[in-house]
Amino acid sequence: MRLLAALVAVLVLAAGCRAEPAPDSRPSLAATPSAPSAPSAAGRVLEALQTSVADLRAIEVSGGAVGHAEVGRRRGSADLRTHEFRAVLGLGNGQVLEMLRKADLTWTKAPASYWVRLGYTRASARAAQGKWVVANATAVEQLVGALDPGALITSLLGLKNDQVDRVEPVLHGDLSGNRVLVFHQAGGDQLVYVTPGPRPRLLRLTSTANGVTTTVDVTARRTPFRVRLPEADQVFQP
Repeated sequence: MRLLAALVAVLVLAAGCRAEPAPDSRPSLAATPSAPSAPSAAGRVLEALQTSVADLRAIEVSGGAVGHAEVGRRRGSADLRTHEFRAVLGLGNGQVLEMLRKADLTWTKAPASYWVRLGYTRASARAAQGKWVVANATAVEQLVGALDPGALITSLLGLKNDQVDRVEPVLHGDLSGNRVLVFHQAGGDQLVYVTPGPRPRLLRLTSTANGVTTTVDVTARRTPFRVRLPEADQVFQP
């Protein structure tokens, strides 16, 4: 499960900065862990989680790269049926990148420096600053995939039983009393935190890549999420 790891790389690119390794602030597991659960047990938890999240209507997410106060911090909401979403990404120095998606169109608001890095002339970048730049979703597919909160659920639903190493209890930290599914991959573990019980609820996803840990908390919404589109005078057409 490399979605969160890929997110780190996209965030660093968008912010135009270099991510530094950060201390691991994940909720600690057992200090002296017992023997890990059998793969079949972990697989059953994964299957139950996938059944649970497949029924979700919408989600809200918040989090980002651990150790960075602004860069890579994200929040957003997504409707998992219509694929509409709103996402906000911190770029540092008080600047943010915002994206809206509805149907096949996206609207992105970002500082002028961001548009210059994408190839805009300085004049066009200044004209776009403070406006929502409209584009087809396929034209900005990589950014859509990184920012769309619903992509986290899509990634989770694509996991197979043989990809999960084990399931462990969380004994310390803010998620104490819950469980964590551990997916071991080169470069760092991918962790999926869930509630106990036969129908686990998704709580948090954590990924480590190149020394950078990214954590995203997930909250289920019972009602549809609808994007509020910007007014016409706030839209910039390239």
